[in-house]
Amino acid sequence: MYNILVVDDDREIVKAIEIYLKREGYNVEKAYDGIEAINKLKEKENAVILSCDELTSVLFNNNLGEKHDEMSKRICEYLLQKAVDIVNVNINVILDWGFWSKQDRQYIKDYFYSKNIDCEFHYINIDNKSWHRNIEERNQRVLEDKGGSDYYLDDGLMKKLLSKWEEPSKEEIDVWYTLER
Repeated sequence: MYNILVVDDDREIVKAIEIYLKREGYNVEKAYDGIEAINKLKEKENAVILSCDELTSVLFNNNLGEKHDEMSKRICEYLLQKAVDIVNVNINVILDWGFWSKQDRQYIKDYFYSKNIDCEFHYINIDNKSWHRNIEERNQRVLEDKGGSDYYLDDGLMKKLLSKWEEPSKEEIDVWYTLER
């Protein structure tokens, strides 16, 4: 039986996911912001979260400009090495960054399997309307200085990100959730 922590500042989303997961037989914990989630994970799951976005926010205030892709890649490579070190001292790791393509997801699986480390992918399938609403709400939080490590997603960045995205197949994903608002 898996324990799953659902995190979102939208209580309706958290409740919907909680209902679905409990029906599927999972134990569910809830958090309504990143700080609460991190504290719960540290306490209950003996886990460390490694986040590329968090590091780019803390180190560079999300102002990498043209160097963003290069620095993100380097940060993720470093965090993968740290993940192995952390797992090897019996602490769970959660990688908090996008695995945008099938190739990215397969690389991560191969990387950890080559180190004899089990890993699994969780994916939340969300309808287009809800996804756009989430982006609008995220951008509003950023504009209000309540976005944490989030950054504003303008049309140019959205176009770039969407050009990289390959929706996973169910065969690639270990735990698949469908969210409908």
